Amino acid sequence: MFSTKSVRKVFRDDQLNRLENPNSRGHWDDLTIKNSIQDFTKMGYTSYEHMRKRLENAIPCVETLRWHLRKIDFNPGILYDVL
Repeated sequence: MFSTKSVRKVFRDDQLNRLENPNSRGHWDDLTIKNSIQDFTKMGYTSYEHMRKRLENAIPCVETLRWHLRKIDFNPGILYDVL
């Protein structure tokens, strides 16, 4: 049996809200978006979507991540800070 404390180590409040209320349209926390972008970059589309399905949509969809990434102002060329 899982305790609330152990679940909170894995899921943030916004994610728990999505698990409890699947039809919720609330905003994702910035840290959840950041962690999800990192996961998506490491895993790729197919693995991320598989994990999203297994976690019952407790992480943002790929289109949401792309929407947040569009807001970043990048200059052309090699971005050494990103690498």
